[in-house]
Amino acid sequence: MTSVDVVSTIDRHFAVEKQEECSANAAGAYDRAISLFERLSKRPGAGAHAFVNLALAYVDKVPVSGSIRQALLGRDAIRALSRSIELAPSELAFFVRGLINLYYDRAIFHRTEKGVADLEEARRLTVAAHPNASYMPRILQTLGDGYFRLDQRDKARQTWRDGLALAPDSEPLRQRLTASDEGARSIVAQALNADVRVDTSLHELSLTQATPPIGGLR
Repeated sequence: MTSVDVVSTIDRHFAVEKQEECSANAAGAYDRAISLFERLSKRPGAGAHAFVNLALAYVDKVPVSGSIRQALLGRDAIRALSRSIELAPSELAFFVRGLINLYYDRAIFHRTEKGVADLEEARRLTVAAHPNASYMPRILQTLGDGYFRLDQRDKARQTWRDGLALAPDSEPLRQRLTASDEGARSIVAQALNADVRVDTSLHELSLTQATPPIGGLR
């Protein structure tokens, strides 16, 4: 082994150590957020949004967790969102629960049909309350991904076209529609990769447009 090889090995060693340290720090931050929202959700009179926030805290930790922990976090997020829906059905809760369900389509989990059902309900609620909502294309994009996973490709592409009609500048929708079936399968797989962080800020789902769950923002 040359001196260059030794230096390269040392560099890789420190890079791995740094990555593990960053992962541990990130996991600790997510654990603190989960602990906070778990406490808030247990307060008397906690509103539906408290459980949505708790679910999003669980989702935030998924990419830095192992496969078994990812499954448990997804389960906990779905439970929190189901509680939110029990308190006050909203397009936000149905959308997030539907999205999470789409991730669980492997091994013993086959939740894509449940995800599509949730996303259809999110679409129905949005059409009823906010037909021109800026977040409708995001719902349609994800719903189309669900239909594609169910091998309902024509329905998936029609759903993506509906989304693109509302958001002509949407590059993710355009990529799906211009891709071959094989290309679209790759795009959907990447979009539903549990190791890739989801944008849980949900900036498209403006609370000035989304139907506020009964009980307020708690």
